[in-house]
Amino acid sequence: MKEAIGGSWITIIVITFIVLFASFMSLSINWSKTYKVKDEIVLAIERNNGVNPDSLEQIGAYMADLGYRTVGDKCPDHYVGFTYDGTKTYSSPSYCIKANFVGATATGHKSFTAYYSIVVFFRLDVPIIRHMIKLDLEANTKIILPRVDDLVAKRGKEY
Repeated sequence: MKEAIGGSWITIIVITFIVLFASFMSLSINWSKTYKVKDEIVLAIERNNGVNPDSLEQIGAYMADLGYRTVGDKCPDHYVGFTYDGTKTYSSPSYCIKANFVGATATGHKSFTAYYSIVVFFRLDVPIIRHMIKLDLEANTKIILPRVDDLVAKRGKEY
C-alpha cells in the first residue's frame, strides 16, 4: 500500500511539471510572436515613409505568414485600429497606429514630418479561464521625413 501511494505522488509531480513547462513554452512563443509583429510594423512604416497602402499590405502579409490573429478590445484614444488585412476598424483591431506630427509650418498648419506610435495586443487565452493575460505592447517609429513627390501631392492640403 505504501508503494501505491508513493507512485501516485510521483505521477502528480510529473504531471504538474509537464503542465508548467507547456505553459511556459506557450507564453514564450506567443510573446515572441507579438514582438516580431510589433517590430515588423515599425519596419514597414519606416520603409514606406509612413502609413500607406504599401505598408499596410506588407504588415498584413507578414501577419498572415506568421499566423498572428490576436485582437484587442479597442484602441487607445486618438489611435486608428486596423485588422490584419489592413482595413480600418473600431472594434477588435489587430494593431493600432497614431501619427504624431512634429512641429508646424510657418503658417501654423500641421507639419508633414511625423513619427508613428504603434500598439500591438498580446493575449494569453486558456480554454476554461479565457483571457488570462492581456498586455498591450507599444512602440514608436523614428521621425519620418516625407519624400518630395509626397509633399508636392499634398501641397496646400490640410493633412
